[in-house]
Amino acid sequence: MTREFDKQNNRPKLFWAGFSLGEQSRLKRLYEEDAADFNFTYGPEREEIVKPWLKWKPDLTQEQVNKKQSFIKVALIQILTGLP
Repeated sequence: MTREFDKQNNRPKLFWAGFSLGEQSRLKRLYEEDAADFNFTYGPEREEIVKPWLKWKPDLTQEQVNKKQSFIKVALIQILTGLP
């Protein structure tokens, strides 16, 4: 995707950054499964490909788990190494 394409379609600024790696992998598999059956030469433009933010939203519960795990990891490193 290009910056111009994203601007034309009003993609949210950090759309993909909101997804965990697991969610990104799941969405990639869904795209690949759809692509296997799609006629790219004559098929219609598909909204979920051009504007995926209208169909998929990040799982905020997973984001909260990731933040908590990251906080715990940083805290342990600081405690064990004595670094601020």
